[in-house]
Amino acid sequence: MKKTLIAFAAALSVSGAAFAQTGFYIGAEAGAASVKDQAQDLANGLVNELGGSAAVTQDTGIGFARFFGGYQINKYVAAELGYLNSGEATANFSGVTGGAATYTGNVKLSVSGFDISAVVKPFDQRGLERLFFRAGLTSYEQKIVVRASSNGSAASGTSTDSGTGTILGVGYDLPAGPGVVRFQLNTLQRIGGVSDNNSTALSAGYLWKF
Repeated sequence: MKKTLIAFAAALSVSGAAFAQTGFYIGAEAGAASVKDQAQDLANGLVNELGGSAAVTQDTGIGFARFFGGYQINKYVAAELGYLNSGEATANFSGVTGGAATYTGNVKLSVSGFDISAVVKPFDQRGLERLFFRAGLTSYEQKIVVRASSNGSAASGTSTDSGTGTILGVGYDLPAGPGVVRFQLNTLQRIGGVSDNNSTALSAGYLWKF
């Protein structure tokens, strides 16, 4: 009888642990991502169009927030859906045209959209079981707003690029309170569907399981 009770208790323990490793979760994170340096390309484009000379300074980083939810399928794999919304990265320009007219302006870039990915924890070893890898697809829109002024007149324009890209990353989950603190480093390829538009993003966040 004693052996039967021990076996029954062990079975309940295993069952409870397995249950705890599955289920839904939600979370939020914030971070910073790299922005491709195009200051020289923008300066060259202004000179080609307007003549004269141009100077450009540009942000090479951008902040973002991401909200996500997922389902832990088993102890190794989760499926996750996220929504990202960035701040603005700014490039400021000024110059003199070939006709000696001065001008100033700026270009502001922002990104928003959804991603879907698999989050895989392949290790069972103590400490390493919290390490995960991410692979998935993004559907982001990149918005660019240009404003310029010269001799009291002003002009502005907006363009957008949208399309699918990929996300690959690595991270670590650290239990804290009722949830988990998550740190991760991701590489984003083809942001907005643009072939050479890539970025590296570092973030920290918190998730709750229920």
